Amino acid sequence: MGSVRYFVLAGMICFVQAQTFEIKKEFIDGNLTFTWTNVSNRRNDILITKDGRSSDWIQITDDKYTVEDVWKYKSVNIKVREYTSADHRSYKDYYSTYTVSRIDSQEGDTTNLTFTADFIPNSGEYDIYHFYDGTSNRIIRVTSNKTSSMNYSKYAYHTRPYTSTDITFEVKNITLMDAGYYGFRTTEIAARSGQGVVLVVKGKPTQPEIVGILKVQETSDVTLTCSSNSRPSYYRKTISLSYIWYMNNTVIDSETRLTLRFPRISRGVRFNKYSCQAKESIVSENSEEIQMNVLYLSKPTMMINGTKEENVDVHEGESLNISCSVDGNPNPNLNISRDVQEQNLKTRTAKSIEVFKRRVQCDDTDTYKCTASSPGFADNHTGVTLNVLCRTRMDTDAGFKTSYGSRSGIGVAVIVKTPIISNPKPSPNLISWSGPRTANIQNQITERGAVIYKHWITSTIPVNNQTYFGNYNMTYNGEIIFTITIKAEELTTSDNANAIPTTTVVIVILSTLLVVTMGTVAGIILQRKMRNQQHDQRPQTDSECNTTGTGNRQRLQRDAEFPLHEYDEINSAGNRDGDWTATIDQERLKLESDGGYELPIHEYVDINAVGDNHTYDKVSPSKEAPYEDVQTYTNT
Repeated sequence: MGSVRYFVLAGMICFVQAQTFEIKKEFIDGNLTFTWTNVSNRRNDILITKDGRSSDWIQITDDKYTVEDVWKYKSVNIKVREYTSADHRSYKDYYSTYTVSRIDSQEGDTTNLTFTADFIPNSGEYDIYHFYDGTSNRIIRVTSNKTSSMNYSKYAYHTRPYTSTDITFEVKNITLMDAGYYGFRTTEIAARSGQGVVLVVKGKPTQPEIVGILKVQETSDVTLTCSSNSRPSYYRKTISLSYIWYMNNTVIDSETRLTLRFPRISRGVRFNKYSCQAKESIVSENSEEIQMNVLYLSKPTMMINGTKEENVDVHEGESLNISCSVDGNPNPNLNISRDVQEQNLKTRTAKSIEVFKRRVQCDDTDTYKCTASSPGFADNHTGVTLNVLCRTRMDTDAGFKTSYGSRSGIGVAVIVKTPIISNPKPSPNLISWSGPRTANIQNQITERGAVIYKHWITSTIPVNNQTYFGNYNMTYNGEIIFTITIKAEELTTSDNANAIPTTTVVIVILSTLLVVTMGTVAGIILQRKMRNQQHDQRPQTDSECNTTGTGNRQRLQRDAEFPLHEYDEINSAGNRDGDWTATIDQERLKLESDGGYELPIHEYVDINAVGDNHTYDKVSPSKEAPYEDVQTYTNT
């Protein structure tokens, strides 16, 4: 455990101007404290002068003042002003001077320590004490005619005569523990107040240790400290060390302070090794080398087939290689994914990652994203858009109708909506048609979904007359895309099964009216018969019955204004043959002969209950081909 220690020889001179005011001094652990006894209860002002430099006036209320690290100066003077009036216009000044002597030595030396005492006790007896790092030891006792040492191999007293005020004694084989303050008096407490000497021992500093935060993020401010925790406290106070810093065993000339600072540290620092030495007159051993672990995360670099561009074109059927690399410490977590499809392709903890596909398809068109993540940092992203150039063709997975039934006539047209895959977008100028009549076919191209390679080609084919029926071919850039057939529309089996003939509807309506009418008439007749029976309780002859029945019938016919005899015939006739149609025709003729409303049954027979048999485009929802599993990629 090496260290450097210094000794300072200090002489103390105190001059008191008046018997009523006394200034005392006490030296403790390198600091000098002045105390005085104030004769009044008023405050004091003091002025401190260190090596000729005076301070401002300082107000003191507790009658003492401490000068720290007094060995740094050659002399210290204090002036105490005592105010004798309440208005502070009257005062007296008192002075005391402390003259500092310092002796420096090195480990292993033998040194004489000398100081001048202001007086010797009348008895001629006193002790010399050594004060070091909070401890005190008596090392020499002096009487009027002899001396005795507590350790003759260490200390020797040389003053003659023994009562002389010029005191000299020897310290042999000096070590770091010999540093400190030496004073004399008859007691330990008094020895701190008398004159004395400070010994500073220069030794080899202990091997320092570099202290600081070594694991930091890039751009952080970093401070390293060259520290020795084994130096005694008194040594640290009395010695002033300088420092030597090394980077990769090379001296950093501009750095001699205790600390080495790195404002906004860069990632390149992590490759350097740093060490330090402490130095006074002797240089310490080198500290252990340290390296700083600088954490950082860069933005990923992404390439497709070796091309570093934001947009890359690849022809359908070619191979695909997506690579991503990043500079980071520690190794980041890398992920390659498809953005629009939201599909993860590969994840790996490394500085690089690759995804390979042997043959690309049009549905591989997407924005591919590489994400780098590391604890303590925000995720970094890089994206590249892959355009797979593919020929124009029909999307067979989306569903397409090839046969159309239609009427013919001016203004009649068949609309064909074709799902197309193409990248880039197809051009209407490259579309052509062949068929019976193609002069006025119109084509319109629109987007189909969110991807750029899916489109609709909507074609309007006029059918002005029957010569327009037949097969039509749509060709794009000389290649036939599809063939459709347009023919005269016909009712399908399902349509006939579901259709209700108009004649049947009319018959049902008339039958319902007839039943309701007959029921109403029968009800009226029955009601009147019941009234007649109640009115006429006596028996009647046959002639009277006939007369009465005829009269009732005439009244009923007159009141109801219905041809009752005809309905009676219908009722009596019934439906013997089971021919409801003949019965309805007979009743219609009777109603017509009576002046009733004639229903035009023959007109409803011609109603086309099948409705509009035009055939329109029916396209099922698009079914995207699924992207191959991650396992289909060959990872390298």
